[in-house]
Amino acid sequence: MITTLLKHEWMRTRGLVGAVAAAATLAVAVGTGLAFTELPVLSQLGSALALVVLVALLPLAQMVLAFDFWRSSFRRTGYFTHSLPIRGGTIFWTKLLWGAIVTVGLLVLNVLLVALFWAAFGPVLDLSRNFFADISTVFELMPASFTTAMILMVVLSGFGWLAQLYFAATLGSGRALGRFGIGGPVIVYVAMYMIVQAVMFAGILLFPFGLEFVPGNGGTMLDYNLVNYNVLNDMLSPEASQTMPLGFLPVLLVVLLVSVIWSTRIWNRKVALA
Repeated sequence: MITTLLKHEWMRTRGLVGAVAAAATLAVAVGTGLAFTELPVLSQLGSALALVVLVALLPLAQMVLAFDFWRSSFRRTGYFTHSLPIRGGTIFWTKLLWGAIVTVGLLVLNVLLVALFWAAFGPVLDLSRNFFADISTVFELMPASFTTAMILMVVLSGFGWLAQLYFAATLGSGRALGRFGIGGPVIVYVAMYMIVQAVMFAGILLFPFGLEFVPGNGGTMLDYNLVNYNVLNDMLSPEASQTMPLGFLPVLLVVLLVSVIWSTRIWNRKVALA
């Protein structure tokens, strides 16, 4: 059954996701071509275009997925979705799984587009035109645990934001806020964003740990130590800190779990449809 649901998710969203991916690929290709010209104005415009698209690709695609999730779950087509003889939580998890699959695919596409742009941008940084060779060199000069943690953080952050968007669409479409249409999910997301930011700051205060970056030893370019980190003292210090706080990570994990569990509970109960 899950395979069938995933098939329908693919059939419904392939046009939207494909359009976003194609537009991003075209924009980066054009930006890279302009950057290759090395003309004073066109080169800068091309680089700016490519960089903006590379940064915005994943967030924009996830917003498109969240809009489709809201429309297919709580608008007119939602009647068909909730009439299926399947537990609501299973449908929600399948939609979330499909969103995660698309997110991973877009991350791969983003890396390939960065490699394309790097062919023109790398020499600007006195590096080669081969992104994969340059990034491999950087990874070799970094501790393996640090590299793994950074990659994991990027993947989890992307998935966590998608879960928050789906939660906002679910809670914002309830009886209290559903009458506002798309405004309901927007209200929930804005409120959730402010709450999460405040709780993340509280987490940094409550869990005063961080990574202190130091010159590498044993052939590494950079190393780090796990240290006690007081963000308030750092804010009052005139010297720039070389420490990254870690107290926000447990908060992000809790936010992810709350978003998924709360959404599942709503989907397992009767939802309001417009």
